[in-house]
Amino acid sequence: MEPQQARLTFAAFLALSGFIIFNALFMQKDAGFMLRVSVDRALLKVDASDEATALGSNHSFVGDKLHTAIRRELSQLQYFPGSRSSRLDRRLDAMTMGAIMAYQYDRGLPVNGLASDALLKSLLFGATKAAGQLKTTPQMGSETRQLVAEIQGILSAKGHYGGKIDGIFKGRTIEAIKRFERHAGLPVTGRVSGLLVQELTRLTGVAFSASQK
Repeated sequence: MEPQQARLTFAAFLALSGFIIFNALFMQKDAGFMLRVSVDRALLKVDASDEATALGSNHSFVGDKLHTAIRRELSQLQYFPGSRSSRLDRRLDAMTMGAIMAYQYDRGLPVNGLASDALLKSLLFGATKAAGQLKTTPQMGSETRQLVAEIQGILSAKGHYGGKIDGIFKGRTIEAIKRFERHAGLPVTGRVSGLLVQELTRLTGVAFSASQK
C-alpha cells in the first residue's frame, strides 16, 4: 500500500472511531435519559391515580367505621330489639335510625336520628343533658323525616294518628306512638325506636324504605 493511501485509510479509521465514541458517550446517553424521563412520567401518573383511589377508599372506610361503631354502642346499650344490631353496611337502615332516635330521646338530646361524631362521643362518654328534656331540631335529615313520615302513615292507617303526614316528630306523633304501644302491649314510651320499627314492619309485612348514607 502506498504511503498516501495508508494515511487516508488511517484518517478514515480515526474518523469512524471518533464517531462511534461520540455516539456512545452522548447520543446513547441522551436516548437513555429520555427513556428514563418517559418511564418516570408514566410512574408518576400511576402513583397519582393510586393515591386518588386510596383517598376515595379511605373516605368510605371512615363512614363505614363510624356507622359500625355507633351500631356497636347502641347494641351494647340494648337499643336494638333483643340487643341485636342491624345489618352492617354503608347505609343506616330504619331500625338503626330508630335506635339512634330512641337514645337521643332518652338522653334529652336533639332528636334528629343522624349518625355523627358527636353522637358517637355521646355514646362513648355519656350525654351532657338530663334525660327527659326532649328537644327537636330543624336540622333533622331528610332520611329521618322520611322514616317519621312512614311511621305516621302506618299509624294513620291503623287509626292511631290523625295529623298530617309531615315527617315531624313532635306532640301528636308522640301521642300516636303511645297509643300504638299500648294497643300492641309494648312499653309505652312515645319515642321512635328500633323496637317500634320492628313491630310496625311485622304488622304490615313491608320493610321501611328510609335509610341513611
